Amino acid sequence: MFCGECGTKNAKNSKFCEKCGAKLEVEEAPVEKEEKKKTTSKKVAEKKETPEVVAETKPVKNETVNKPAKKGLSPLIKGLIIGGSCFIALIIALVVWLSMITKPSHIVNNIMKAFVNENYEDIYEYVVDKEPTGDTTFVSKTAYANIIRATATKKVSNYTVGNNSYSLGNLVVTIPVSYTYSDGKSDDTKFIFTNSGEKRFLFFTKWKLTSGLGSSASIVKDYTIKVPKGAKLEFAGISVDKSYLDKSESTSTFDAYKLNQVFNLRTPIKATLTNGVVIDEKVTPSTYNNTYTVRLSSSSVSQKFKDELVTEGKKDLTAWYKAITDEKGFDTLDSKKFDSKVKSEYESNYKSIQTDSKKLTKFNITKAEFSSLSTTDEGYVKVFFKITYDYTVSYKDGEEMKTKDKNSYDYVYVTYDTNSKNNKVMAVSSLPTYFSRY
Repeated sequence: MFCGECGTKNAKNSKFCEKCGAKLEVEEAPVEKEEKKKTTSKKVAEKKETPEVVAETKPVKNETVNKPAKKGLSPLIKGLIIGGSCFIALIIALVVWLSMITKPSHIVNNIMKAFVNENYEDIYEYVVDKEPTGDTTFVSKTAYANIIRATATKKVSNYTVGNNSYSLGNLVVTIPVSYTYSDGKSDDTKFIFTNSGEKRFLFFTKWKLTSGLGSSASIVKDYTIKVPKGAKLEFAGISVDKSYLDKSESTSTFDAYKLNQVFNLRTPIKATLTNGVVIDEKVTPSTYNNTYTVRLSSSSVSQKFKDELVTEGKKDLTAWYKAITDEKGFDTLDSKKFDSKVKSEYESNYKSIQTDSKKLTKFNITKAEFSSLSTTDEGYVKVFFKITYDYTVSYKDGEEMKTKDKNSYDYVYVTYDTNSKNNKVMAVSSLPTYFSRY
């Protein structure tokens, strides 16, 4: 049995084509076929009597036509659509985020968090007017953090930020903040921002912090610091090496260091003298006063150093008066301790004390007290002492020699070269030369 659709031969009595699946016609019985044959022959004969133009027909091959399925979007197009959507979403999120971080209230929160956590480096970007260029050693994040750390007297433990208030046509923003220190005491401040007229990230207002904790820092250029000769210098907690030494400004008693850029903030300075004495000070650089001289002062030295000076002064004055009471010359004093510059002062004291009519025979310092100190133009340390002493004076009373024991006190100055190995005495003044016999 052959398929009428595709012509494939199929098994007898098959109902569907094994190849294309089309329904097969069942073969007719022989009688029916004969009758059909006769009928067909008769029709043919009739057709012969009436000639017709019959068009030649060709057998049509039946084929199954598969309609093309509708095509979807290509992977490339789908990828572009998804990527574009993600990009737009990312841009929107970025704009929202940039808008948030440039708001004054966000800046205040970050600054206060930095104070609570003592991460002062995080404040840097909000307080520096413009990113420094060139040598940024002393205007770096580290330098700024050291400055704040050295000047912060207490640690902030928590805070509350108030509402923004705008003025001058939204050109100025004021934000109140109350905060509590770790010791429980409270304080408050106002952060004030002004519109700088510049933009951050192309589109957002750049606010300049003008007041509040960690307020704006400007840069001072070519700042000179003078320290006693040979002293080691630290500025803003950073060691100042010899590359900053300005030889043209240095002298025999002072080294001058020129720092390219510093902040105009109250900055810690530490100078360690050659004898180990440490001077701690704070200075506020400015363009109008761009030179500072580190000097020893009562407030810049430790109590330990003051006590050492008192001990040294008492010892040196004792040696001074011992030579006088023994009626010996200046040359008997230790030359490593007393500079030759004080020889004239010694001889003047000696002549005033040891006369023909009166002589000092005993001088004993019972107490020495530190009063103050200062630094001379030469870089020496001038110490002001109060000394309490007992003394014995012998004098002529007519032809008879008599003695008198008394006690008294005086304020005296002793000037030291603290850069020398033995703290050499460079000058003395206001030493007692009158010893009453009454």
